[in-house]
Amino acid sequence: MVKSNFNILSILECTVIFCILNTIVSCRNQFESPYTINIKHNGLSNVKYVNGVNNISQFIITAAEIYREELQMGQLAKQKGNNKFIKELCNKMELQHTVILKDLNQLAEQREIYLPSQFSYYAQNTYQQLNNTLPEDFDKAYCDWIIRSRQESIALFSEASNDTSDMEINAWVRSVLPVLKRQLNFVIAYQKKFEKV
Repeated sequence: MVKSNFNILSILECTVIFCILNTIVSCRNQFESPYTINIKHNGLSNVKYVNGVNNISQFIITAAEIYREELQMGQLAKQKGNNKFIKELCNKMELQHTVILKDLNQLAEQREIYLPSQFSYYAQNTYQQLNNTLPEDFDKAYCDWIIRSRQESIALFSEASNDTSDMEINAWVRSVLPVLKRQLNFVIAYQKKFEKV
């Protein structure tokens, strides 16, 4: 009987410790953007990709998070968008994002980097905010968001293209950067187009 109580007590203690640690991590993640390691407000942090796998890992994880979030937001925009230009924009970007995300998944797999399957609190909160936008304001809110997101990804990829020592990632980043810049110009042009309608 004493041994049985000891096992139950040990399990209970482990459960309590796990719950406390999980709460601490959740609270910490709740207030951080997934981009805070690489992007802070309007500028980049001092994180460099030259030294160590962790920084390359962080770049791949952050880039994948951006693209997964943009795909999710695009699905929302296809459902809630009021303007045909928004739906057309989402369809075009979905094709490009799917290819880029496939490349990121392959790069991660080759380097044994785990990509989280769940969205960060920041991404979930952003999705909810956009989802709760009034129907008449949705198209503008979506375009504003995608422009900010694209600017962040261009900044992230630009820094990685200058700082990474991984030649394969460097070549891939340099090939994707022009696509990102074209996408940004494309979104800005679409935003102007539907504002005129």
